[in-house]
This record gives sequence, structure tokens and C-alpha cells, in this order.
Amino acid sequence: MSEKLPSNDERRASESTTDSTTDAESCELKGSEGGCAAWLTVAGSVLVYYASFGIMNSFGFFQNYYTSEFLQNTPTSTISFIGTLQMALMNSLAAVSGALCDRYGVKYLYLGSGTGTIIALLMLSLAQPGQFWQIFLIQGLLMGLTIAFGVQPALTVVGQHFKERRALAMGIVSTGSALGGIGFPLMFERLLPTVGFANTLRLTALKIA
Repeated sequence: MSEKLPSNDERRASESTTDSTTDAESCELKGSEGGCAAWLTVAGSVLVYYASFGIMNSFGFFQNYYTSEFLQNTPTSTISFIGTLQMALMNSLAAVSGALCDRYGVKYLYLGSGTGTIIALLMLSLAQPGQFWQIFLIQGLLMGLTIAFGVQPALTVVGQHFKERRALAMGIVSTGSALGGIGFPLMFERLLPTVGFANTLRLTALKIA
């Protein structure tokens, strides 16, 4: 038996479907490769990295101050555990923050992370000298948790806007951590002698806000 050839209507329907699929793929690719919204997302993620990693990368300043002034009777190795806990929480909770980002979106994680970091800084400004447990709970635990839920989504959301230039965009975001690691210690060194430790932390919270 001879094979039945498709009719003209069937051919036109098939060509229309193919063209629509091609157009949709082109639009998807175009929408996933930069644009104003994408680069604004990169800029926002740079600021997130600046604020979060800026505080964490400044822990050397905090450790020197704690050792010489605030926690003089606490061993240096014990004080350094605060910074270690921050980094451990940020890395170990990456999968959890990624899952929450998929479920609820990046907006709520940013809001929670930023608010938590500001609250942690304000609480840290109220800590009493010689009370290691207060510093440990606020700066090590609370701040480490809040930062963890902002860092991972900041990098993930950028990857959703780019394909060919994804590595470039993520690299730009990572520079925010270096800028924060430079900017915050310089700010602390200038403010601490003039306004004191507590007010320096409050001004830092205002800067992040």
C-alpha cells in the first residue's frame, strides 16, 4: 500500500508549530542573556556580597579589638572560633538556603537576611565587655545564620539571567566580597577612635540598611 502524503493543511500546521517553537526558543535565549534587569540583578548581588562578606572578612579587625580591649581574659583561639562559626554556617547552610530560594523566591530571603544582619549588629553594640557568650551567640551564631541565607541566593539568581556570560556575571558578583573586605575595616578604623565600638556597629547597621 502506498503511504498517504500529508495534506496542505497539515503541512502548514506543522510549519507554523515549528516556527512558533523556534521563536519561543529565541525569546527564551534572548531573555536569559543579559538586559537591563539582569545587570541590575548583578549590581544588587554585588551589594549583598559587599555587606555580607564585608562583615565576615572584617573579623580580623574584630578579633584584634576583642583580644586587646573587649575580651582580654578570653584566649585568642577561643575568640577566633566566632569567625570560624560564621564561615561554617554560611557554607553548611548553602543547600538549605538554595532550597528556600526555589520555594519562596529570593525576595523573602534577602529581606530576612538583611533584617537579621542589621538586628545582629544592633544587638552586638549592646554586648558587655568580657561577656564572650554574648559575642559568640550574636556575632557567631545569629549573624552567621542570617548571612548564610543571603549569600547563596545572591549568586544563584544571577545565574538565571545569563547563559554565555554567566561566568563573567558571577565573577563580578564575587568582587563585592573583596570590596567589602577592604571597605568595612577602613570604616571601622576611622570610626572606632572617635565614636566608640558601640556606635561604630550602629553606623555599620545603618550603612547596610
